[in-house]
Amino acid sequence: MHPAPERGLEICPRRLAGSALLWYNHPSPRKTRIGSHGAPSPPFLLTVVSAMPDRKSLGEVLQQYGRVSPEEQEAALAYQRSHGGYFGEALVALGMISPEELEFGLAAQFNLPYVFPDADSIDLDAAELVSPEWALANLTLPIARSGETLSVIVDSPIKPVMVQELEARTGLEIELAIASPSKIRELIRHVFGGEGDDEEGGLRPAASVDDFLDEALASGASRFGVSLRARTVMGWWEERGRMNRRHLTSGWPGAMDRRLSPGLNAVPGDAGEVRDAELEWGGTVLPVRLRRVVSDSGEELLLDLRTSPAEPASFDPPPTSILDEVRLLARSGAGRFVVRTRPETLASEILPHLPRILLGPHVRAVHLREENNGAGGLFALGVPSSEEEMLQLLTRLQPFRMEAITADLPSWTPALLAAMGRSGGAVFVRIPDSLRDPAFGWRLEIFAEDGGRLRWQVRHASSERPGS
Repeated sequence: MHPAPERGLEICPRRLAGSALLWYNHPSPRKTRIGSHGAPSPPFLLTVVSAMPDRKSLGEVLQQYGRVSPEEQEAALAYQRSHGGYFGEALVALGMISPEELEFGLAAQFNLPYVFPDADSIDLDAAELVSPEWALANLTLPIARSGETLSVIVDSPIKPVMVQELEARTGLEIELAIASPSKIRELIRHVFGGEGDDEEGGLRPAASVDDFLDEALASGASRFGVSLRARTVMGWWEERGRMNRRHLTSGWPGAMDRRLSPGLNAVPGDAGEVRDAELEWGGTVLPVRLRRVVSDSGEELLLDLRTSPAEPASFDPPPTSILDEVRLLARSGAGRFVVRTRPETLASEILPHLPRILLGPHVRAVHLREENNGAGGLFALGVPSSEEEMLQLLTRLQPFRMEAITADLPSWTPALLAAMGRSGGAVFVRIPDSLRDPAFGWRLEIFAEDGGRLRWQVRHASSERPGS
């Protein structure tokens, strides 16, 4: 049995912006209101948010709630001595607790509430006391103001410098609450407009097959298709990690046959069958691969553009959350990214394509590298051999106001990196780990996993430890 909730927690039946409200009693006399819409219910959530009289170690807190044993604590300490980092991180690395349980344990250890704020209940005036890049870098967001007190959510209670900075900047008393890193990132994107205006997955007005194909191809999509269910026909395409859908008007098979050679009848209704075909678009012919599944209850048609040496390379797109954060940072002027990949050879392959992948197919970008080769539709410039000439090249590029620059130079110097950081737009560079510049405060990590999938991550340089 899980421990019964302690006193100090009340469920308030009123609702704000469609979210239930939880009122947490703190040692201070006033109550803090936060939304709880869609919140998970970990076993000891209710006990965590109540005050603990004395500060205990994290291990003692987790042992109190039956999450770890003394033997597991000893094993975690041994892991920490060998690998560095924090005790809680060692527990997670060894699989003894989940990341969520670590967050709950830290909240209990520091007598802080663990909260699930609803996006619509955030006080925008309070949130905008900080910049989006500061919020993302620190995973910290003000969510409400009451008199001279500012309620702030953080991913970790061990952030004294951040608290001091906020107090000095706002002149307000800071009251902390803990939230998960993913929740804080979601709220930052919501508050500062990083998320797209259109609801992801939303259906657009009905269109003809010709309009559907033209829109999908103009967006830069390399995969699109048609889904038939009963009397509903829907065209879809993937665009920079988002799924777009359009209802299709009647007569779609005939219209598709006019654009495809050979037509649909040449493609068997077996998911394992693949046929090469050609798709007419804007007076040109595009090579595609067709797959088709047909049953009594519906039909699926899939078209993949075949990549030729003259076409852009195709990479697994990042999730929408990564796209939103990169674009948010680019718009705020803080989009300076050091790119790291695993394997390392992936960096030279994907770096020139990052502006298209992350910022859109029509972004004005330039790639700087040794060879002046723009294969794959890229605009590339060969770089001069001397530092002085390279600095002059960057100066000459500034009036063109490029939206993005990628650079993979044979050699880097602090002066070159500093000049690159002053360039306009978003900048993506591949540099040695030993070279650092404060302008490049973000790390874009892309790791190839089994099956060819890519794992993407954006994090601030302040989250790195020495030697990482």
